[in-house]
Amino acid sequence: MSGALAGLVILVIGDSHMVYMGSPLHEALEQQDAAVNTYGMCGSMATDWLSRTTTQCTTERHSNGPAIHKNTTSQGWVLPDLLAKNHPNLVVVELGDNMAG
Repeated sequence: MSGALAGLVILVIGDSHMVYMGSPLHEALEQQDAAVNTYGMCGSMATDWLSRTTTQCTTERHSNGPAIHKNTTSQGWVLPDLLAKNHPNLVVVELGDNMAG
């Protein structure tokens, strides 16, 4: 382990930007030797990560595994569950302009 983030567990959550463009961030964090868990929900706002909601598309990726995309209506995740599951040292939140819409 030699990267600046070596040994850290990082949780990345976000909206459709994470669903469709999250791989570069995920991979950049991994290149710094972090264990990265990325989750994205299309159209999500901050409140959607605090109470369970449905979404039109999701993506999920763990460490160097493949991204799992779902383009069907499904239940999203809630932050407390993801924190308990992944035990991160760092949480990155990416939210675009869904609150302005």
